[in-house]
Amino acid sequence: MAIRWKMVAYRIFLGWFLVSGAMGGNALAAAEDEENRFSEHEYRGHLEFLAGDLLEGRATADRGAALAAAYLAAQFKTLGLQPYSSEHGYLQPVQLKGFRTDYGTVRFALNRGTDECPIEALAEFCVTSEVMAEEISADDELLFVGYAIEAPEYKWDDFKGQGVEGKIIVALVNDPDFKATRFGGESMTYYGRWTYKLEMARRRKAKGIILIHHEREATYDWSVVRNSWLGERFTFADQKDAPLQIFSWIAHGALERALQGTGLDYATLKKKADHRRFKPMALPLRLKASFRQKARQAECHNVIGLIPGSDPLLKDEIVLYTGHFDHFGIGLPDETGDRIYNGALDNASGTAALVCLARAFAQSPVKPRRTVAIMPVTGEEMGLLGSTWFVEHPPFDLKKIAMVINKDCMNHFGKCDSFSAFPVEYSSALAAVQELAISRGLTLRTRSVDRSGGAFRSDHFPFIARGVPAMSVGMGGKFMDRSEDEVREVRRKIGFTYHQASDNVHPLWVYDGVLQELDLLYALGRHWADGAAKPTLTIDRNNPFRATQIWYGLAP
Repeated sequence: MAIRWKMVAYRIFLGWFLVSGAMGGNALAAAEDEENRFSEHEYRGHLEFLAGDLLEGRATADRGAALAAAYLAAQFKTLGLQPYSSEHGYLQPVQLKGFRTDYGTVRFALNRGTDECPIEALAEFCVTSEVMAEEISADDELLFVGYAIEAPEYKWDDFKGQGVEGKIIVALVNDPDFKATRFGGESMTYYGRWTYKLEMARRRKAKGIILIHHEREATYDWSVVRNSWLGERFTFADQKDAPLQIFSWIAHGALERALQGTGLDYATLKKKADHRRFKPMALPLRLKASFRQKARQAECHNVIGLIPGSDPLLKDEIVLYTGHFDHFGIGLPDETGDRIYNGALDNASGTAALVCLARAFAQSPVKPRRTVAIMPVTGEEMGLLGSTWFVEHPPFDLKKIAMVINKDCMNHFGKCDSFSAFPVEYSSALAAVQELAISRGLTLRTRSVDRSGGAFRSDHFPFIARGVPAMSVGMGGKFMDRSEDEVREVRRKIGFTYHQASDNVHPLWVYDGVLQELDLLYALGRHWADGAAKPTLTIDRNNPFRATQIWYGLAP
């Protein structure tokens, strides 16, 4: 093992040396030249190292993620960024509890009286626990709670005063059907996210929750669930709400098989739930489940580097860049036998961009007036754990943050004519971002329908949910140098990679769009770093974050 670790250390050093050397005199000169502030080889150097097999998919609190954090901290030190803490340096500890289900020991059945309906592990269900125990079991009746939503502003309550403490509840994902109920709008609200339903189950002290997966309602297929829940799952070590003994996803087809002969199926349950008069109802099923797991205390890290502000009056305020560096580690093999979920696009790409931005700010001859902080975060794939930990254990006052700019997945398909900066349309920053877009010949896209709940699925969310101005930036619209047919054909050849082992650096990727996006990200941050007024958020019924602002006590 000692020899292997020497080789690992050598390869990390070699990767660091090559990338750092590539960023030497030429990169410094480029920092002086606005037209050539970023380069393809710099970006690809970081991307290919972070997405390489050596880092084993960067699973949260695993060795690959620790190597990635060490690499990022080394880059920040090389660039001259200041560590955020005299005690911890660049690495903010994130304290977790980890739970890894041993699927070889799982028994999971939905019984109707004496009739047993076995459900196939991973193909039809995934299960984990939040209890620090090696043996987990359940022999319980199931209570269907519709969408598990309590939303006074929409006059919606799926619980109707019924207690669920000690019970295993079953819930639909997404929101009630808008056309049938006028709940929310065409975009998913926070109430539709699985994370909200999990929070509700904990707060109400349920024994467990089973989420029913349907591709249309979840907006992703079963393979995404399987690959996401196959490995170790985490909760915060200091979690206040009651832990769940059982947390499971089940494919809707498996549930329907168990319900055969009862007069109930997925469509019937959904129709019942899509009504304000819905009340929790017992299902004619009993869960019988048991499995072994490995439970542990775990520590991982956010990485935080600072470029201090130069203005005596503004240097204590911060422009913060974020993007997650974790992915899913080693999992099930795909059809090629690949078991490493490298997460090249999601999100080694955004992490590589953060290092490029750190270099650009650090080497700029014009120092920012506000402090610029660069923070690759951990645990996003586990439910935004790193960014949520940061806002709940902030190393500096959240009120001092002027703007958060988050980047999840760079554009590898060519230069675009527009971009989104969601949810800038719900803040006073809108006009400034529109002006910046015009100055760069771009169109800012706003207020699009968001049926997949993207507003709540990236690391801007924990900030804006607590009243901190934040945005996630993404390129879009028409491609400037490639036809739609060309791009469509490239996407077809690359195939579906979201949360798959196939998310690797692809030879068909191009990088002119990356450089365009890096310039845009830099300009956005520079706007507030150079002293523009700190934005304020709007709180109204049209704001998709109203539910979370109510949840955290920021709105009546």
